[in-house]
Amino acid sequence: MPENRMTTESPVARNAVVSPKGGEELAALVEVFTADQSDENFVAVLDYLHDIDVIIPMTDVDEDEGHGIADAEIGDIITEEGKRLTPEVLEDPSGDQAFPVYATEAEIQKDYDDTFTFVTVPFMQVVEVASNYNVLGIIIDPFSEQLLIEKEYFDDIKKRPWRL
Repeated sequence: MPENRMTTESPVARNAVVSPKGGEELAALVEVFTADQSDENFVAVLDYLHDIDVIIPMTDVDEDEGHGIADAEIGDIITEEGKRLTPEVLEDPSGDQAFPVYATEAEIQKDYDDTFTFVTVPFMQVVEVASNYNVLGIIIDPFSEQLLIEKEYFDDIKKRPWRL
């Protein structure tokens, strides 16, 4: 089993998701950037991402189809009940893929049905997982303001100083 699985305290159903601390501020920064895509606004988002938690959608992996815990991949979460969850990956019509993350629970409520499980994890943990996948990057609030943080910025985010 991969050593760099994501870790979380408790995956929850959609109706039990709580916005992570700082989520509203992240959503506001993304909104400012989408209105004015200046370098200064982009840097403000990158600075903020370094030490914030985000919500990620996860899907259950059906063990009956030969995808048990022993087959876990990088980024999967194994719950206390032994259930294997894998991060959702979004794909656009051209086939490009990205990991979706959400700043607040309000975005999730309108975009997902009850078949998904949600976990709150540090953004930096998502960066580590996404680095191991063939994706363009991480997309914040993909069905609203949406901001794609491309892989080329991952190292820059890692080098940023902690705000806390």
